[in-house]
Amino acid sequence: MLIFTYAGFLHQLLPEDRQAYAEVLALLLGKKGMLYLIELMPTAQAYLASIIEQSGEVPSSLRRLQEHRITPGGIERSEVLSLLDSTKFDVLSEGEDVIHTLHILPDGTNAKVPAYYMVLRSKTGKQKE
Repeated sequence: MLIFTYAGFLHQLLPEDRQAYAEVLALLLGKKGMLYLIELMPTAQAYLASIIEQSGEVPSSLRRLQEHRITPGGIERSEVLSLLDSTKFDVLSEGEDVIHTLHILPDGTNAKVPAYYMVLRSKTGKQKE
């Protein structure tokens, strides 16, 4: 089973609810599951603020988020790793990435929000060597 978590979801959870989310992920992954997680970096908030400054207005996509009280932001890699207990998960791959958006910047390119990804596997599913 492969589980994909959509960008920027984890930081939306209340800090006191994040551990329960991580425990449910471990349960869903079972013995053989893998997780592809992509989260906004903490620098995403400053990047989005710069888009507003460049545009002179809040882009419609961000306006919709604000209407639903969804706060753009990010979460530190170290916090994700502490939530996804190293006794339960192996990090197979990780790195910096971006979230491609449909918002067009003044220079004609699409906005790319700073993010990072991790591919994790349940340790209970490791093959014995």
